Amino acid sequence: MKKKAFAVLMISALTISMVACGKKDSSKETNKEATTVETNDLNETSEDTTKETVAPTETESETEKVTETESVTETETETETEDTNEKGSDYDGTYIETSVGRGTISIETTGGVSTVEISWASSVFEVNTWTFTGTFDENGTLKYDDCKKDITIYTSETEYTSNNDYSNGEGSITIKDGVLTWDDEEENTAADTTFEEI
Repeated sequence: MKKKAFAVLMISALTISMVACGKKDSSKETNKEATTVETNDLNETSEDTTKETVAPTETESETEKVTETESVTETETETETEDTNEKGSDYDGTYIETSVGRGTISIETTGGVSTVEISWASSVFEVNTWTFTGTFDENGTLKYDDCKKDITIYTSETEYTSNNDYSNGEGSITIKDGVLTWDDEEENTAADTTFEEI
């Protein structure tokens, strides 16, 4: 009887041990499942991170496109400026009044802006000088509103006095087919007068 009781006890202990071991195995399986789920979550997070990393690359592409557009715009602006410089430069030179030859007009263009200086002797002892700036349009006309007129009077070959007659005078010059005309809105100085390049 003792042997039977001992055998029952051993069988019970083994059964409990097996059940306990089975629970450990199932807890391992539960841990495996949890680990697999966590790993899957990490993979999904990693994919999201990869997707997020792609977004800056698209932004970099957009930045490159903007930079290319800015470069094209700058090039177009430079070309327009060069065209303006070339237009003004086409008119650079010295022009002389055709009727008596006492008046000369000098034009020099820098950076698309032309500086015009008109020198006109009203007598042997007196010279009037007009200076102004502007930009020639597509018709060969330069309008100005910054004309300064100086009168220089010579008392001898080496002595003279110069006085400013006015500033901010308005008018225009037009060059067509090599002939320059001057519309002086302040004094109408060059009415019916033409100038030709020399």
